[in-house]
Amino acid sequence: MGNWLVAQKNTIAANTAIMTIVDLSEYEAELSVPEFYADDLGLGLTVSMRIAGAEVVGSIIAISPEIKQNQVKVRAQIVSTDKLQLRQNQRINARIEFEKKQNVLMVRRGSFLGSFAGNHIFKLNEESYADKVAINTGASSVDFIEILSGVKEGDSVITSDYSDFEKAEQIYLAD
Repeated sequence: MGNWLVAQKNTIAANTAIMTIVDLSEYEAELSVPEFYADDLGLGLTVSMRIAGAEVVGSIIAISPEIKQNQVKVRAQIVSTDKLQLRQNQRINARIEFEKKQNVLMVRRGSFLGSFAGNHIFKLNEESYADKVAINTGASSVDFIEILSGVKEGDSVITSDYSDFEKAEQIYLAD
């Protein structure tokens, strides 16, 4: 049983709800997702959750059509429920996997994206200089940006703000 909707021993009209029932055999989690990701959400996306120290997997089964306080409400069904100690209104950490890629060249997200419209990056060379190089970016996450072309694995790049160097093609790196 979830909650009583009327006080005990009260007289009620016919067809009035008197209590809510909670089915604990089917677990669901309600997630708040930033509005920024609303267009990428879809039914069936995998959700990785950490509940009471245990890793569990779920999938999105419902997406609210409205945005409140810059958040979209998403319901995820928890698939693996073995050995879980769940209770109502329990806080969890969740990660929605929009896309999973293998062998991706990526750099830490940085202020460089705001400079040059994210189309250039400064790559260090062996002579204490950094050269401006054209790049193409792909998918982005909260922490990383995929680099499709322009640099290769092992290259050192500067991901901080370039606003002071917008007209420069090369930067000298002094000690």
